Amino acid sequence: MNTTKFLTLLFGVLLVLSAIAAVWRPDRALHGKVPLVWVSDNNPARTLQIAAFNEENPGLSLRLDYGNNGPQKIILQSSSGVGPDIFDYQDDDIGTFVEAGVLWDVTEPAARMGFSARNDGWKSGVNTLIYKDRQYGFPCNIGCGILIYNKNVFDYFGAPYPKALMTWEEFIALAKQVNSATNPTGDPKRPIYAVSGVDWRVFFTTQRGEYFREDGQLNISDSPELRQAFAIHREFLFTYRFTPTSVEAKAMSGQGGWGSGNLNQFAAGRFAMTSTGHWSLIAFGRAYQQQIEFLKSRGLKEEDIKNPLDRPLRLGAVLIPHFAGRPPSYRVHSRVAGINAKSPRREEALQFLQYLAGPTYSGLLNEGTDWLPGNPQYAQLGVDPGPSALARPELQKATEDAMAYGYVPRRSPFLLSGDVNRVLGEQISRMESNPSISVEALLQAAEADLKTLMRRNLERNPTLKKLYLERFGEASFKTL
Repeated sequence: MNTTKFLTLLFGVLLVLSAIAAVWRPDRALHGKVPLVWVSDNNPARTLQIAAFNEENPGLSLRLDYGNNGPQKIILQSSSGVGPDIFDYQDDDIGTFVEAGVLWDVTEPAARMGFSARNDGWKSGVNTLIYKDRQYGFPCNIGCGILIYNKNVFDYFGAPYPKALMTWEEFIALAKQVNSATNPTGDPKRPIYAVSGVDWRVFFTTQRGEYFREDGQLNISDSPELRQAFAIHREFLFTYRFTPTSVEAKAMSGQGGWGSGNLNQFAAGRFAMTSTGHWSLIAFGRAYQQQIEFLKSRGLKEEDIKNPLDRPLRLGAVLIPHFAGRPPSYRVHSRVAGINAKSPRREEALQFLQYLAGPTYSGLLNEGTDWLPGNPQYAQLGVDPGPSALARPELQKATEDAMAYGYVPRRSPFLLSGDVNRVLGEQISRMESNPSISVEALLQAAEADLKTLMRRNLERNPTLKKLYLERFGEASFKTL
């Protein structure tokens, strides 16, 4: 059997199995309630969120399906008529779902029911759920990254805490003081890096960089923002040694006693600062409680610990630095709940989007420290200060402040932003393997790969190719 026949047969089998699963799905319309299925992650907070929705909407019965995540699976099932009623998607994927015909346009009902992106959402985050001037869903959560710092590390080095609205030059001067490679006064057996999570993407977006021009063409090798972002990334890795390479990061994760992953490493005092969302408080809260319990088990009090690195976690937060002479700029991200365009319960599912924009869901989201609610009116509703060491109000406020400087990079109809991120990341890996490769060569290679992907997209989609030819002509197409 050749490959084409095999793939055709496999696709047919998957459709049949999906149909069987739909037929065998237990009837959830008990006592006259309309069943709704929401594909999301298996966060324990979903239980409370779903229970609250069902209580507020007695005629509906929402349940979670966390086993069918992933764009390809959702598109396949939805296209075949057996998809969920509601599903979460990352904002970079909006074009994929809309063009596949599985996201429902909710622009008019959103304006009528109080979950309009433009009227009821964050102004800087509108374009996370708008595609070709139409709205497709409402955020489950939204936010920008912030700079979180470990006060214990700064105390260990005797360095001042980060201040608000630092420039990158001020950040570099401060980072040198809390970095083992540039400040050898610490214990050589406990090496510390200045920062995690600050990479080329952060340097790019703090310049308000764009991958695409307004007409949808690539803006890669000629982008001064990308050139600067790559150059500073290399300096952070190899000149200052502020952050580990991917190989060094993996080696750190394998060392006993430190945990795995950047958040756990940060909580253990291996990084002075980290760029992340304040949703990381979920992980930091667990680490803090474990550290407190460890001291109790040894009969110790925090004030008994002489070395700041051995004390329970203490946090602070400020905005990510900006470039001198330019205003701060941060990439807005959101996890959006969209409605399956082929669901027979589309109208009922609108009530779930309305719920996401309301006070009950927003309060539950804030209680769980799961970034910001999609409706800024409720940004502080239900915020629990928690232990003072974790500085929850400070992190929440920093995230709100960052949203005032937020933006969503423009998209192109000819290429996915996710593909651009992936290809540029591949060139960063080349840089790590061979730091002598010039930034210009890396970006030229990235652009060549991306043009190949763009041409492939156009060849597969006649409508897209027609649009490209109308905008740029045959000569431009031949250069891809």
